[in-house]
Amino acid sequence: MRNAPAFFCLLILATSSAWAADLPSVAPADAGFSAERLERIDQTLSGWVEEGKYAGVSAAIVRDGKFLYRKSFGQRDLSTGAPMAEDTIFRIYSMTKPIVSTAVMMLHEQGRFLLDDPVSKYIPGFEDVRVLADESRDGADAATVPLDREITIEHLLTHTSGLSNSAAYARENVFDRSLPLEEMARRIVTVPLAHQPGRGWRYATSIDVLGRLVEIWSGQTLDVYLDEAIFRPLRMSDTGFWVAADKLSRAAKIDTLDENGKLVPFPRAADPGQKPAFFSGGGGLYSTVGDYARFAQMLLNEGELDGVRLLAPKTARTMRMNHVAPDVLPENGPNGRVGYGFGYGGAVLMDVAASQHLTSKGEYNWGGMAGTYFWIDPVERVIGLYFVQRPPFIPQPPKTFKTLVYQALVQPSR
Repeated sequence: MRNAPAFFCLLILATSSAWAADLPSVAPADAGFSAERLERIDQTLSGWVEEGKYAGVSAAIVRDGKFLYRKSFGQRDLSTGAPMAEDTIFRIYSMTKPIVSTAVMMLHEQGRFLLDDPVSKYIPGFEDVRVLADESRDGADAATVPLDREITIEHLLTHTSGLSNSAAYARENVFDRSLPLEEMARRIVTVPLAHQPGRGWRYATSIDVLGRLVEIWSGQTLDVYLDEAIFRPLRMSDTGFWVAADKLSRAAKIDTLDENGKLVPFPRAADPGQKPAFFSGGGGLYSTVGDYARFAQMLLNEGELDGVRLLAPKTARTMRMNHVAPDVLPENGPNGRVGYGFGYGGAVLMDVAASQHLTSKGEYNWGGMAGTYFWIDPVERVIGLYFVQRPPFIPQPPKTFKTLVYQALVQPSR
């Protein structure tokens, strides 16, 4: 074939282009939003950057599957001056959890397990894990008691497993990032639980264990399964556990505030270009606003996007409903989210008045340690995305962004 090299180059470009995708855009007025009121978002987010609170911010609003607002402010890298942009790649930390929970439910639909199955059915040792006799004492010599019930898959999905003895995990090096998930699962059962399964809500390491279970059920490593089952079907071409060399220039640097309130490099930031040995289902992914919007829209569409169905509608609705009893939830809600319960991988709004958020009952949300945050509003058919890179996660900025989104929504659902 005389033009074979050119032909194959075109084929590669076409294949790459077919994988990458973005939700369409619409004028704010056509989506029921006031363009004038949306300018308040510009003023607030750009103001935070000018004040030195953040190096950069990227935010977006989606309604009915279309971007009506998508802007970036500031820089993704203070050392180079590279601007924040629509295609900037962020470490999303715990926003990995809804994605891995989706993978779990996809495998559940295939009959690989039942939600009330004990974890020990798939990972030996979980049947014998001990429990702290006193939650306030977690030293090496702390007294323990036996399980009064085993940890189930649903306990993991809802953070009610008791796998939250963080000080002991650090002491025993359970989460050694140089080792694979199989070794983490072997080590974690040697550490006592913080409480009996199902008797408390503690945000911690449950989804990392689910990541290992995904590997067992699928027969693939977590990175490969997520790529083949979720990222490629949804055309999330910039999402993964590391950033490819040809995309590293788009990765945002992670900053933090020093004792003087000045932005400085975050000392515990991982190298985004390094493929990890440990694929953290609880917080290991990188992604973009555009990619995550596609994932969120799939959940809002009850499991389907652009003709590709990952979940049945019943399964998607089950993920976005509360599964934790009021007497098990913390008094101030999951991670300080007053008025919220918890579904599979994310918080679910139960009491709008108690939350003091301008939003709707049934909203599903979660955030990441470096400040990324998203929510899905099934009543208004709205998705909000607020991405920054500055640990620790602070609730006030995304809550302010959410207020600014809803004050601009002038044609709400009836």
